[in-house]
Amino acid sequence: LVTGTLTFYPEELLNISSGTSSQTLCTGGEITPIVYDLSKGFNTANYQFSWSTAQAPADLSFVHSQTAETLTLSGSVPSSIVTDTVYTYTVTLTSEYSCTSTVTTGQLTVKPEQTLTLTSSVSTTDQIICESTSIEPIIYEFGNGATSAVPSGLPLGLDVEVANNLITITGTPSIDIIVPTTYSFLISTVDNYCTPKEEIGYI
Repeated sequence: LVTGTLTFYPEELLNISSGTSSQTLCTGGEITPIVYDLSKGFNTANYQFSWSTAQAPADLSFVHSQTAETLTLSGSVPSSIVTDTVYTYTVTLTSEYSCTSTVTTGQLTVKPEQTLTLTSSVSTTDQIICESTSIEPIIYEFGNGATSAVPSGLPLGLDVEVANNLITITGTPSIDIIVPTTYSFLISTVDNYCTPKEEIGYI
């Protein structure tokens, strides 16, 4: 008579219970914590992680909680990014039931701070003109992730053109005034991730 023991382990599953493994954010920003659920076979400190870049983001870290049965990536991305930068991470987890392992990856895309630079003369941002007189063209260049730029507060009648990373304001105000009037205008960049850059001028 021969007897033996068969041990059955539950199916091993790795899920993200909070956050998303693919995020895009502005330089210096804090990521939405990425929480991996380890409760189905992976609640062990036996894990390894690596980054695709030679220098790993110093302020991002993985923390394993045996009690909560989670592995969490949290922290902030570098604040010195000047071009679009992608950080890809790889996590290898070994099952607590067997010697098998599972590999999962994620990607953090970091956008640089926008730029908004006056390319016309400084005097164009503070002009004094007579009624029915054209202004000197006002030109700003936007970049580093800014997709466009928009003005506000301009007097009626002026033309605004946005092309080739430039916003150009020209034309003749069509307003009818009876006393000296100052119009304060604002130029703002457009971006989905970083705080817009703004510049103020006067006509």
